[in-house]
Amino acid sequence: MRIRLVQAACAAILLIAPIASAQTPDERAAARELLNKRGDAIVTARATVTMRGLPGRTDGVEDTVQANAVVIDGTGLTMSALSQLDPSEMLKRAVGGAPGSPAMNLTVDQSNLRLRLANGQEVPAKIVLRDRDLDLVFLRPSDPPAAPMASIDLAQTARAQAADLVVLLQRFGEMTGWRGGIAFGTVQAVIEKPRLQYIVAAPTSAGGGLGAAVFDGAGRFVGLVVVRTQAAAARRSVFAMMQGAEGAGVLPIVLPADEIIELAKQAK
Repeated sequence: MRIRLVQAACAAILLIAPIASAQTPDERAAARELLNKRGDAIVTARATVTMRGLPGRTDGVEDTVQANAVVIDGTGLTMSALSQLDPSEMLKRAVGGAPGSPAMNLTVDQSNLRLRLANGQEVPAKIVLRDRDLDLVFLRPSDPPAAPMASIDLAQTARAQAADLVVLLQRFGEMTGWRGGIAFGTVQAVIEKPRLQYIVAAPTSAGGGLGAAVFDGAGRFVGLVVVRTQAAAARRSVFAMMQGAEGAGVLPIVLPADEIIELAKQAK
C-alpha cells in the first residue's frame, strides 16, 4: 500500500460536499480580487514521508505527500492541516479500534520538507509546531527569506454565522500547473463546544479542501480547513463508515482565526 493511496482514500471521505449556490457579479468580482491580492500566500507544503506500522507490512513505506498551506507572515511562517503531512493519527482514529480491524501503531517521519511558492520556487522548510488535537501544523523556511513573503493578513479576521457566504482559496497540484483556485461555500453550522468551529459546504478539489484558507465576503480571514476526528471505539458500529464523513469519524471543519492566532504566537 502506498501512502498516496492511503491519502487518496482519506480525501475521498473528506471532500467537502458540493452545494448549489449562486453568487452575484459583485461577489465574484470580490473573490477574484481576493485571489489576486492573497493568492500568492497560498502555497504547497511537500515532504518525503516514511510511514511505519501499516497492517500487513513489516517495512516502512516511503512516498511524497503535499498539502495546501497558507503563509501567515512575511518571515514565511506557514500553516497547514497536519493530517495532510502526517495522516497517521487520522487513520488510527478512523480505522484503528473498529470491530475486526487490526491494531495500528502507525508512525510517520518527514524529510526533505519544502514549501513550493506561487512562483515555482521550492524553499527548504522545517516544522516548528504541531497540534494534533487541532490538526494544525506550522512550518518555517529553514533560512530566512531574502525579502518578505506574500502572506494573508491576520490583522483582518472575522467570525462567521450560519448561512454566511465564504470564499476558499487553495492551490492545485502539478496536473494543473500549480494554479491558485477559488471555491464559494456556505457556513452550514457554527459549533461552539468544546471549541468554536464551523461546518462549511463548498465544492473543492485540491487535497479535499484541507489546508484551504477561508475568507468572508469582505476578504477577512475566517479560518483554515482541517479535520476533526473521532476514535472508532466511540462510534456505534463499523457500518457507521457507510454514513458519510461524520459516520467515518473524520469530519472536515474550519478552525477559526482566533484559535490559529493564539497557536501562531507559540510558533513565532
